[in-house]
Amino acid sequence: MEYFDVALFDVDKGLQARLGYSRIYAIGKDIALSASPSQSSVPIIVRSKDQNNLARALKDPGVVAIIFEDSILNKKLIGKAAESRKPILVPVSAMLRMDPRERQSELSRLRKILASAHSLGARCILVTLAESAEYLVSTGQMAEVSHMLMDTGNSKFVIFGGDIL
Repeated sequence: MEYFDVALFDVDKGLQARLGYSRIYAIGKDIALSASPSQSSVPIIVRSKDQNNLARALKDPGVVAIIFEDSILNKKLIGKAAESRKPILVPVSAMLRMDPRERQSELSRLRKILASAHSLGARCILVTLAESAEYLVSTGQMAEVSHMLMDTGNSKFVIFGGDIL
């Protein structure tokens, strides 16, 4: 299976291969990260708390995915994401470096988003959205994070793998 990730910096091909990814997209180079849909020559990921921006993003053909900022659950938007066939990206880099006591509440919120997405037929994909090389994880580590968040062993619902474009 092909694996991809999204990072906030440009990752060299050698590191991508060592981590097991076929492609790590760089924000600002390969994909734009924006708080609202806008015209751009590169594909856009919209990350926002504003439900209206996310709803507009799901209708915009230039937007390839959305991110619920602060992991705020909105089942109506998850249903619209399922209809539009646009994935919901779930960044895990911040969660991985949290204090273990704080991590439990974050895990709980992420599990709720994933469970809702699964029940509504939306596509969710785990990404690191790493700020630097220290925060990147390998495909094996990401697979373990996906199992920790949601057991998808007996389901066609996959939260890690494939590609965004």
